[in-house]
Amino acid sequence: YKAETNYKTIIQNYRDQLKLKKAPLSSSDFKVLQQLCESLQLKSKLVIRSVYLPDKTWLASAVLFYDAGRLYNMVNCLSTEGRLKEANYFLYDNIIREFSQQAELLDFEGSDLAAVASFYKKMQPENQPFYFVKYNDLPPLLKILKP
Repeated sequence: YKAETNYKTIIQNYRDQLKLKKAPLSSSDFKVLQQLCESLQLKSKLVIRSVYLPDKTWLASAVLFYDAGRLYNMVNCLSTEGRLKEANYFLYDNIIREFSQQAELLDFEGSDLAAVASFYKKMQPENQPFYFVKYNDLPPLLKILKP
């Protein structure tokens, strides 16, 4: 378990994994994520942690944003070996231990991917759903075309 500074490699690994899962994220989404990471790193509000085997084989990484006593889990990725060795449990256990005196809350941010949501649920988080309001104020004829 160690602190990292290179978010670009982790984001690229994450992007590669999401391509395999056919997740609907665009190149511009990843560009914005990299810009956020760059900005937060300059302000010392970016937390990057990884897990390696003793032979330096990479297993898992997490990129978190830190603000106002809250850690936001933004990126989490694993190697195939990391998945087999359940490295994420070790990674998040150590993140929780490391920041237990500094951060009041670790926000997993949820997931639409069933396997990821299942993993986060095992951490027994408090579910804090956010609500989405959709309001269409278009003229009646256009409302038919764009519900």
